[in-house]
Amino acid sequence: EELEQRRHPVRRRHLDQPGEVVTQEPETPASHADGTGRVFAAMALVGAAGLGFEVAWTRALHLILGPSVYAFTAVLAVMLTGLAVGGLAGARLCAGPDESRRRLAINLWALAAAGLAVIPLFTQLPFLFLEAYAAADGSFWVLQAGYLGLCALVLAVPAALSGAAYPLAVAAAGGRAAAGPVYAWNALGAVAGALAVGHVAV
Repeated sequence: EELEQRRHPVRRRHLDQPGEVVTQEPETPASHADGTGRVFAAMALVGAAGLGFEVAWTRALHLILGPSVYAFTAVLAVMLTGLAVGGLAGARLCAGPDESRRRLAINLWALAAAGLAVIPLFTQLPFLFLEAYAAADGSFWVLQAGYLGLCALVLAVPAALSGAAYPLAVAAAGGRAAAGPVYAWNALGAVAGALAVGHVAV
């Protein structure tokens, strides 16, 4: 009996009644039962939306700030800074899988709301740019600071929320072992979003 249970730990033979065999089904692994697949899908959508937004916002800001390397650098600097700050904040918010999934859902709803909220700002950016240009009074560095300020006005909050999603998703999917798959799904979504927005939507 001991040898049988070692070979088949999920089976238990009850010898109280001869000839009766009771088989216990294996439990469903937690990695499949806790919504990990939905976390991966959500991170793919986050990647698609994040890179899609970045392509669209970069295009829109270039129409206002001009297609210069300085304008592109300002957009990139704000995006990366927002991702870094959001990642640090998200890491502090991580908890157990259930609580992390709840916090990830709140974060994603906030990200969607922030993405929609910045759309009306684009109609005001040309006027804000003219004010920043006049305030610079010919100073190159003051103008660059104005570029950064305008980019931050539009990109900072969505970028930070995107950055916070990754550590929360890793915690929601079970911890360190899920870091690779979460990143992979996020990256695949980002590629798809960038291609879709860059070649279809814009």
